[in-house]
Amino acid sequence: MDIVKGNMGWIEVIVGPMFSGKSEELIRRLRRAEIARQRVQIFKPAIDERYAANEIVSHSGLGIPSDNIAKAAEIMDKLSPRTEVVGIDEAQFLGDEVVDVCTRLANLGKRSSSLAWTPITAAARSSPCRVCWPSAFTVAILPFTLSAWWKATS
Repeated sequence: MDIVKGNMGWIEVIVGPMFSGKSEELIRRLRRAEIARQRVQIFKPAIDERYAANEIVSHSGLGIPSDNIAKAAEIMDKLSPRTEVVGIDEAQFLGDEVVDVCTRLANLGKRSSSLAWTPITAAARSSPCRVCWPSAFTVAILPFTLSAWWKATS
């Protein structure tokens, strides 16, 4: 346990409809953590190949390197013991298992930072994603979050 920082982790969530800037906010938060010299690991679902294979990239072209994972449990396998902040983009593609993984990370004292995902209700209002539509992730993660950042489109 770190005497100065304590051993308390938390979960932050970035929520919003498609094209609302969630990935850009995720990248901003993770870059700030890196500037603060925190050890950061970043993950994205392997199914997300929109802009780059090994990067989270926003629609505006801003990017940050990431590891690809096929399922949420791989985060625990790939996690370095020294990692302080974990970023996950497009978390809805990882299914309900990501809720358990994020809870475990927080219990280990990690900041499960910036889970960016399009919730079911937002997808219904914009254009539904055929891959992640059935997921109950939206309902399951919110009770465990320290902060939720809602990005609405204008």
